[in-house]
Amino acid sequence: MNDTVHNPYANPTRVCDLVMKGGVTSGLVYPQAVLELAHGTEERPGYRFSAIGGASAGSVAAVLAAAAEFNRQGGGFIELEKVNKELQHSDGGSSFLQRLFQATGRMGPLLNIVVRLDEYKDFAASRGLARTVVKIIRENSIPGLARGAAFGAVAGVLVAALLSALIALLSAAFGSAFAVLGIVLGLVGAAIGWAYSGVSTLVSLLTVDLPRNYFGICSGMKEPGAEQNAATEWIHESTQKIAGTSEVLTFGQLKDRKVVLELMTTNISEGRPYAFPFTDPFVFCRTDFDKLFPAEVVSAMVHAGECRARKTFTGVKLPPDFYFIPEPQDLPVTVAARMSMSFPLFFSSVPLYALPLAVRERLENEPSLEHTATRAALIPHWFSDGGIASNFPIHFFDAWLPTHPTFGITLRYLPGFLQADAASTPEERQAAEHYRKSMGIDDDAVRRPMAKQVETMGAANTPEEKENVVVLPRPEDSVPPEWAYISSPRDPKPGLDSVPNFLWAVIGSMQNYRDNLQAGLPSYRERVAQIRLAPDEGGFNLDMDDRLIKRIVAKGQLAGEKLDTKFVDNHHKWVRLLVLTSELEQGFRNIRKQQTDTQFAELIGEQFCTEGYPYREEDSGVCDALRARLAALSTAMDAWASAIPERSPFKGGSPPAVMRVTPKI
Repeated sequence: MNDTVHNPYANPTRVCDLVMKGGVTSGLVYPQAVLELAHGTEERPGYRFSAIGGASAGSVAAVLAAAAEFNRQGGGFIELEKVNKELQHSDGGSSFLQRLFQATGRMGPLLNIVVRLDEYKDFAASRGLARTVVKIIRENSIPGLARGAAFGAVAGVLVAALLSALIALLSAAFGSAFAVLGIVLGLVGAAIGWAYSGVSTLVSLLTVDLPRNYFGICSGMKEPGAEQNAATEWIHESTQKIAGTSEVLTFGQLKDRKVVLELMTTNISEGRPYAFPFTDPFVFCRTDFDKLFPAEVVSAMVHAGECRARKTFTGVKLPPDFYFIPEPQDLPVTVAARMSMSFPLFFSSVPLYALPLAVRERLENEPSLEHTATRAALIPHWFSDGGIASNFPIHFFDAWLPTHPTFGITLRYLPGFLQADAASTPEERQAAEHYRKSMGIDDDAVRRPMAKQVETMGAANTPEEKENVVVLPRPEDSVPPEWAYISSPRDPKPGLDSVPNFLWAVIGSMQNYRDNLQAGLPSYRERVAQIRLAPDEGGFNLDMDDRLIKRIVAKGQLAGEKLDTKFVDNHHKWVRLLVLTSELEQGFRNIRKQQTDTQFAELIGEQFCTEGYPYREEDSGVCDALRARLAALSTAMDAWASAIPERSPFKGGSPPAVMRVTPKI
């Protein structure tokens, strides 16, 4: 498609990068924001996405956006519009989004419990624990309950018959004794059998079925009898449709069109994040992948894995059915998206295997090393959700002095929504009010959009409503930290949700603290659109009606509009320059105070003459070059200090920014 009249996305003149945070309902938020940024008009030309990144569900949106950019001139974003509308569809029963999540085998009850966690939490807090348990049991039809109750009742009646027979030997009241005992013991037996069967079934699901399904309730693949494809198949089909290619879309194909894609995943066996595409020589088993990915994707993985083995690891023999992960350029983007979106215990984790460490280290120096790997020698590594390590990798594509902005879109739950929630306790509302006052947040402005429960965000909404539903701070604005009510020491009777709230907050802190701090710094915060979600709009609330879906999508559109119209690139670059020069000045000042440049110059000569130094450099030419670089740095620092007076560090963040060496993920 080359006709620009019918393709308003065809001629972008602005450039940006984009990073999207994880979150299940972000599947509805992000595509609309992407379309808004990509769409061009005569007054405001659209953005071309140079690099796109994300974690968890944000990685799915990133893949779809990258596919659309790959096929921009062929109508990729027009196809994304169609996929976006499909994602929003609700037929009055279950939504399209909800039907993408299909429980494997017997694990339907676990899926039902997970997707209703927020509902059960509210129910427990307001009506009592016993009723909540009854509600869970009634709604989720745990396998074996009816059978257990029937067996228990029969057992109870049989016991009653035996006891009645004994009574009959001593008394003539056989009939009445049997009737009474039969009813009583039958009911008791039914209750015991019902409870035992339910508990034992749940224990079996958690300890046997869940690990067998790769530690996930949903595999991501279509279950027998399902009317539509499941999440992984939908991701792959949508990506191919948007990209307009019959070949399985890979990172290399994107790179050929100057589109960079980076997605976060977490190797929980190693306790560290990985960013796709990575070069580590992991191995996959086709039997595993056949259960987790479409056949077309698995075939592409096998073929590319064989090519990598012939090209790079010529001497390594893997067991049958095992293959090397393809080179980065040959890796299907569907695999990366699925490995990033593996929410723990909800989606199956993806197993990869590694050669022993000693073999891997030798392969780095001797790629042709001959080695025969056995199944027992391959070390399993479990890859799970990218959001475990970094749910909002805003550091992707970062540069000291960027030539174009890296936009971020994040989802936030702020205390203002508690005020509009009728189910909130007085203590919760009071705590939220005190928090807003301490942070200088206008109560009425924050409360207004949620009290109105707007279905769409358009011309009919006031500026205050738009401003407080999606927030794009200016560089000089303070950004209130995300805050959630847990409990108050002054509560006369803590709620049943106090301990779950505390534990969930602990998990959230471990997961998001670094991302949250970074996104709040100047030169970051002015390019991160914060979409504020109500309690019924986030988490695993997949069972949403049309009204709620429209409201979430409208927030995504508003986020795109604000990034498009409110972000000022020169203001951002100016603040970025202030932050960089301030950090360089502080670093130079510390070096000059400690005279470390002189010390390191002496160290070069010492390591040259002394055995035992790690990574010892024995080339005198390299050592001379290092001395020259240190001398040049010393001269530059002297010139810096003499050219301008010493100034205080740039104060624009709390805590303040620091520059340090950190591993590249």
